[in-house]
Amino acid sequence: MPAESIVPKVIKDGIITLYDATGTTRLEYEVVCEPGSFTIDPGESEFTDVYDREEICASREGQKPIGTLSFAAHLRDFTNDTAGNLLDFIDATGGYAARLPTGDGRFEGKVLGVQYDALSATTANPPDDATYSTRVDSPITRLRWDMAEGDPDTINVNGTILGDVIRTEEDTP
Repeated sequence: MPAESIVPKVIKDGIITLYDATGTTRLEYEVVCEPGSFTIDPGESEFTDVYDREEICASREGQKPIGTLSFAAHLRDFTNDTAGNLLDFIDATGGYAARLPTGDGRFEGKVLGVQYDALSATTANPPDDATYSTRVDSPITRLRWDMAEGDPDTINVNGTILGDVIRTEEDTP
C-alpha cells in the first residue's frame, strides 16, 4: 500500500473536466477555473433514530444525500458554434449541441460528469509534468450557471450531484 502523499494539493494545480456519455469517445471540456474556486460537498445521509421508551436504541441510515459543487471561470464568450465553450457544454448548445447526457437515461435534462484532478507539484515534478494524485468524480451532475459583470467578467457554475461522488487515487509512475 503506498504511503500517504506528503505534497499538499493546491487548487491552482488542479484540472476540472466536464464530460458527457458519448460512449468510448466521450466529449470533454477542460475548464480553466479561477484559483480557489472549486468546491464540492457530497452531502450527508439522513438518519432515522429508533426510540424505545424515549431512549435512542438504534439509528439507521436514511435517504441518500444530494451533494453540491461549484466553481468560477472567466467569461470568454457566450456561445461558439464552431468550437463550443463552457456555457455551450453545460447547456448542450452551439459547438456542443450533440453532447449526450450522462446517467443512462435515468435523469432528464442536461446532466453531465464533473471530474476534478488535484495534481502533485514539486520542483522535481513541475505542474506541466505533474502526475494525477487525487481525483473526485461526480458522473451525474446537473449544472447551472450565472454571469457576474466585472473586471474580468465571471461565469459562476453551481451543480447538484444526483449520483455518487467517486474518490480515487490516480498516481502514475
